[in-house]
Amino acid sequence: MASIKGKGSHRYVTDSLWSKVAVHLPPDRPSPRTARPHLPNRAAMEGILYALLEDVGWLKLPRTLTGVTGSSVWRRLRQWQDTGIWDKVAPVVVQQLAGITDEQRKRVLTGRIRENAKHHRRSNRQPSSRS
Repeated sequence: MASIKGKGSHRYVTDSLWSKVAVHLPPDRPSPRTARPHLPNRAAMEGILYALLEDVGWLKLPRTLTGVTGSSVWRRLRQWQDTGIWDKVAPVVVQQLAGITDEQRKRVLTGRIRENAKHHRRSNRQPSSRS
């Protein structure tokens, strides 16, 4: 696994990496006055890279890493993918993170974790037998 350490709580998103990635991201918007806090771009990037590099399912992301749920981090990645931002950011990330494996590089470039690592919640409900 990659062992890149940054300042503060940011393990993968060093100041150097952030300066190269931030130019491709939309500006952070102010936190709304609602119960759901806004996920800052740098925290989102930290959560995304943690999930992709450590091969951790989105629902298993530690909330202490970003301050929000893994689902929020996943939604931000999907938003960046849908708008083409991830296509610009991913190559920069791969170039800046020395010592990552080929599998980690692939996960960053595709924005996908292994299928069996997703750890989605499974319902205990029995399938309905509709006739």
